[in-house]
Amino acid sequence: TRATTSLETMTINPWYPDTYGEVQSGGPPRTIVGDVDRDGFNEMATAAPLYSIDDPQVPGQPGALVILGRRTLFIPDEAFPDDELNVRLHIPSGPNHDFLLLLSQGFDPGGGHVVDGWRTFLAPGPLLQTTLGGLHSGRLDGNGRGRLVLRLPGNPALSGSTLYSKAVILKLGSTSEVWTLSSLGITRVR
Repeated sequence: TRATTSLETMTINPWYPDTYGEVQSGGPPRTIVGDVDRDGFNEMATAAPLYSIDDPQVPGQPGALVILGRRTLFIPDEAFPDDELNVRLHIPSGPNHDFLLLLSQGFDPGGGHVVDGWRTFLAPGPLLQTTLGGLHSGRLDGNGRGRLVLRLPGNPALSGSTLYSKAVILKLGSTSEVWTLSSLGITRVR
């Protein structure tokens, strides 16, 4: 089957919370660039001006190519300490691949923790170290779908924090080589 991309599901969270379709009414042209991250869905690219750069040596308005992908990790947006979270993954290119769910209490826009050359954007910390050991893991089914239940600690100190999550999909038969990463999950703990 052919992978398709829908504007309604594309987002640039946590940089901007709305879906791509909502921010693109009458904006710059878009183009489908193929499956650049191997998740089984086509990504979309558009040009964006870099207003923060004011360099007289650069003719015209400097810009950047922005690549937008589809959401592949589904985790609740809000939770309370001691809640059970139902986590779902959909990576069509990864049937029967093992995965690890990584969690962090920090987002690092500079790239964050790197797994096998892939930037997770998760900030280092005790929670990330714990989940890197495979605490939350599973296997995608023959259609590239996976589920797991994650129980948040009952610690009231979690209230008011934000948890960032990303699934690492491993290459078939590997325990350390990355096939692809999921989209970023953001859960606010109330």
